[in-house]
Amino acid sequence: MRLRNLLFPYYPIRDRLLGLWARRYLSKLNIRKGSASELPPKAIDLALLHRAIITRRPKVVLEFGVGFSTIIMGQALKQVGGHLWTVDASKAWLENTRAKLTDEPVTLIHSAVQVTGMCHRYVELPDIVPDMINLDGPDKSDIPGWDGPPISADVLHYLPRLQPGCLLVIDGRFTNVEYLKSMCGSRWEWRRDDRLRRTEAVLKSVGAT
Repeated sequence: MRLRNLLFPYYPIRDRLLGLWARRYLSKLNIRKGSASELPPKAIDLALLHRAIITRRPKVVLEFGVGFSTIIMGQALKQVGGHLWTVDASKAWLENTRAKLTDEPVTLIHSAVQVTGMCHRYVELPDIVPDMINLDGPDKSDIPGWDGPPISADVLHYLPRLQPGCLLVIDGRFTNVEYLKSMCGSRWEWRRDDRLRRTEAVLKSVGAT
């Protein structure tokens, strides 16, 4: 019997405990709600992102898709002396987030999305070497003529320059996860949690796949 089947009865308990931990963790931070039409923040996602930065101490973080995560990661990076670059196709949501920023080390970048074959890419990308990447964009509504689940190829733009230990976090987007796994080769260690709808990958080595 697979380990996942053996653990299945305990998943609701794990999820409940994680939820309690995340809400307690975030109670010490300032989420800063803005527009009334914002989707409610997902406590577990935000807490895990903040903790990843505090524990791993990356200096350069790249985010695709602006939101509450931008605020929370910016706060964490201020503590560890890093910087966040966030790319999004929506001027409105970028400005909504900009209004909530104070002195967090965050650079917001507006970019259109271009479809290239079976995937899509942001047109404007920062010239950086990220230690951590959070993939949660673009929104499907921002991809011109796109019919299907988002399949971003933006991570591949940075692949040749990434260093071992780089952390990739993907919020949901399981079709995108499978695409990136097929393109990135065996140099990454992947861990997917279907219940949390979250995937993490760590770059193990550089060079040939």
